[in-house]
Amino acid sequence: MNCTNPNCECKSGTFANLNPPTKHDAAVMSLLNIEPTTVRLNHWKINMKITAQDFETLRGMIEPELVRVPVAEYRKANPTFSDKRVRWDYFHVAGRPALSFLCDTLYKYMNDTHMDTALKAIVGV
Repeated sequence: MNCTNPNCECKSGTFANLNPPTKHDAAVMSLLNIEPTTVRLNHWKINMKITAQDFETLRGMIEPELVRVPVAEYRKANPTFSDKRVRWDYFHVAGRPALSFLCDTLYKYMNDTHMDTALKAIVGV
């Protein structure tokens, strides 16, 4: 999906939805009665496989760390880390409850690519 913000200075041809759902994803989500979640990140609209309730649970686990150590501060201390590394570092700092939630709940219907998209929406990079 291209950027739809008329005031945006992003490069044309960039996409927000990195991994559109496949036919298999749609079939699995239908069988499990899962509604995909859509969030806005800056001016991007991101479609995610994670349910709204699970997304809010995950956000609740990660946001305290985002408040304690803002992304800009973390990036300044670790300038060589990729965006993906930063996202997953915030997830890992959330600790055992977040990992258990991922293994026990989220992996039943999504994979690491879907998880990374959710982390992108939460962390913002």
